[in-house]
Amino acid sequence: MTVLYTTAEEAYDGFGTRTVEAGRYVSKGKPIRKVEVEDAHLDWQRARYFSGLHLCVPEDEFRELIGWFVREVEAETGT
Repeated sequence: MTVLYTTAEEAYDGFGTRTVEAGRYVSKGKPIRKVEVEDAHLDWQRARYFSGLHLCVPEDEFRELIGWFVREVEAETGT
């Protein structure tokens, strides 16, 4: 399994791709999802995300984008 971060909606997922985390980060107002992709389908999945012009980066590259093109959403506190 490979971990990717993407702004694509779940409708772009296929072949066993699953959301691991959502709502923690945003990029240009779009929520970012952390997904796991089966390695056998990685090229297809990346191409699918790119077809919609969505952000799609592996975990190590994603960390470098925080503060530049990606921001962490502050946790909301209930009162």
